[in-house]
Amino acid sequence: MMRALLSFTLVIWLCSPCFADDPKHHSQNTTLECEKCHSVNGWSPATFDHSKIGFPLRGRHQYLNCSKCHITGDFEKPVDRLCEKCHNDVHLGKLGKICQKCHNESAWKNSFTIEQHRRTNFPLLGSHALIPCVECHMDIKGQSFSRASTQCFSCHQSEYASTATSSINHMTAGFGTRCQDCHRSTQWSPSIGFRQHDTCFPISTGHHSGIACKDCHTSTPSISSLGGCNSGTFFCGDCHQGTHSQSRMNKKHDDVPGYQFVDQKCYECHRNGR
Repeated sequence: MMRALLSFTLVIWLCSPCFADDPKHHSQNTTLECEKCHSVNGWSPATFDHSKIGFPLRGRHQYLNCSKCHITGDFEKPVDRLCEKCHNDVHLGKLGKICQKCHNESAWKNSFTIEQHRRTNFPLLGSHALIPCVECHMDIKGQSFSRASTQCFSCHQSEYASTATSSINHMTAGFGTRCQDCHRSTQWSPSIGFRQHDTCFPISTGHHSGIACKDCHTSTPSISSLGGCNSGTFFCGDCHQGTHSQSRMNKKHDDVPGYQFVDQKCYECHRNGR
């Protein structure tokens, strides 16, 4: 034990003459107490235990060259520990100065979890959990992580506009921009229809379940006439021709009291679409 201690002391005593001109240290006015960072078992890597000063080197920090943070070479001088001192704030101060809320030491890539987002005013449900953060949060200048609008239309304007050629023209029909009334966060298409549609005409049960809006709404009238079933403007026969012709229905319903092949009488008996 004593022999090893004497050997170590001798090596340390001899360090200065050999490494006094080391450009990585001498030119930066580094003190030559080599034993603080190096051992006789190997000059590199340095063996300084960074956790002893209250800033353990975790993740990517442990692979950095010491001079990346200790730029003056004075290892006795404290280094500012604020993230922004080393990392440029691309958010321009809009998200505060506590970087670790969204980032960690393993990677600068965002680490804000879905569970954390659930506690905001916009939980990430369905497909929203799969898209990159910047798809919603990057402002028009592309410089800051801006607070995103919770209104669907703010992100889905192109989908709204594309209905002019792909389905019922939402603009011509006078549809509003509350996308969630007809669409799900798990899947944009097919739509789930107006949630109140069943109170007007059942589309969630029976044979009408799953059909496309345009199968019944073949034109694009104003929103005031869409779903006009409550005002008596629709007739089952408009869609159900052939197998539901008047002659066939008259015969099939000859024993049904009050049967009429007019207006909404079909719906009065077949409210569930069966």
